[in-house]
Amino acid sequence: MRVILKLFDTERLSDAERERFVTWPIAGRLTAVAFREIDDGKRLVSTILERKDAEQLGLDDDALFRQAMAAMKDEALAELDAMRVTDECILFVFRDEYNIAARALDLPALLRTLKLPPRAERAARIGEHGALFGVPSEKLIIVFFVDGGDLATGIVNLVENVHLNYDEDDDDALSPWIYWVNGSHVEECEYDFDEDGELDSLNLPNALNALLPDEEQ
Repeated sequence: MRVILKLFDTERLSDAERERFVTWPIAGRLTAVAFREIDDGKRLVSTILERKDAEQLGLDDDALFRQAMAAMKDEALAELDAMRVTDECILFVFRDEYNIAARALDLPALLRTLKLPPRAERAARIGEHGALFGVPSEKLIIVFFVDGGDLATGIVNLVENVHLNYDEDDDDALSPWIYWVNGSHVEECEYDFDEDGELDSLNLPNALNALLPDEEQ
């Protein structure tokens, strides 16, 4: 048996479920939920880890979270698309049919599983300012690495792609917003469009606002 994490839309979890299951609030719409996986030799069975069962593992919540993250770090991905928007902006689109969204919580580990061409490798740089990502679906992560390209262009295209891929009626829908991850810090960033369908506002953290040209802030 191993313990892994899956991300859930916080708004789709009741208070009773958050109390019954082992969960961790991540940021805004995102809550991590512990699952246990058992391979019986014929198939992989995955079930939510309930609080009463977790106590038998003898781990506190922090240790359980670290164990679950470590269990996923070497998993291969089904599909990666390095989407070149401009010479200075590449979006990375990670897809998998099973539990991809939680990998956004450890992008360095995710990148270590990949062999990227030189241009994409330069853009996939986790520097001082981390990355912006969206998880519109449990099966999809869209990432822009802040120190790897043109931030203003990256923001606009990331928001548009997350918005395009989010369908609240989809069973796999996760969050319509984008997130800033820098180390262990994750922060939700909501946005809005104007009547013409152009990005009108985005509540970026101050650390990222300071990197934008004055007219973009």
